[in-house]
Amino acid sequence: MITLAKTAKEVVKYQETPKDGKVCRDCLHFIAETNECKTVAGAINPEGWCSIYFKNPMLKKETNETNITAKTV
Repeated sequence: MITLAKTAKEVVKYQETPKDGKVCRDCLHFIAETNECKTVAGAINPEGWCSIYFKNPMLKKETNETNITAKTV
């Protein structure tokens, strides 16, 4: 198995808080089981963010359809 070096948090401007609603837990690179990132070194806060954030296309898109109630006329 080949182990690749990870990027330092400072390089990718990692922060412990979301940015514009974007969070690590929704990122393609985030590994939820271990709170790690595939590309950034160290422990990662699921609520954090960094400049290489890329929304995971496998996540379901949130909709308000489940919150809509039918009205009878």
